[in-house]
Amino acid sequence: IGKIPVTVTNDLPATMPRWAEVSDDIAAADISPDGKRAVFEARGDLFSVPAKHGATRNLTNTQGVRESSPAWSPDGRSIAYTTALEGEIQRLVVRPLDRFEETVLVSGEGATGPYHPVFSPDSAWLGYVTPSELKKISVTGGAPITLCKVDRSRGAAWGEAGTIVVATSMMSGLARVSSAGGEPEPLTELAEGERSHRW
Repeated sequence: IGKIPVTVTNDLPATMPRWAEVSDDIAAADISPDGKRAVFEARGDLFSVPAKHGATRNLTNTQGVRESSPAWSPDGRSIAYTTALEGEIQRLVVRPLDRFEETVLVSGEGATGPYHPVFSPDSAWLGYVTPSELKKISVTGGAPITLCKVDRSRGAAWGEAGTIVVATSMMSGLARVSSAGGEPEPLTELAEGERSHRW
């Protein structure tokens, strides 16, 4: 009895488009100004999800690229987020929701890259942090402006009165700093047993 060689072609089912449950993979989120939708970071993509009924939209749908830290502009027209190939340059981008084109505002390599974007109340500026500084940049581009020193900040919020509240380090209370820059002023203190105040 002879042997007959048999070749089975693999159709790589793991690479084919499919529905996937990603609720356990959500890492960050923001809510639209009108409260009708939210944007979530999950499995390296950004998803726009309705508050009640409607379609979930994959806003980025990229292969091999991780999008994270989504922020919705107060005017509801744009989102900002960071995007990076693993271990490579991380970019801060802004994208109008009615188009697919991203505008790269700033970039940095690996751990020195920008993260945690936050819009100004008029949607004209983006605040963000690097491991050592809180900065801002116009949404139309230009040179970044350093606002204050931080130590691996854990996020910020930009208020109406020209004040940014920032978690200046991984293990600290919150501080406030002028959106024009300056020395951070302590705003909260850690209570006994607390490790940090953050977003």
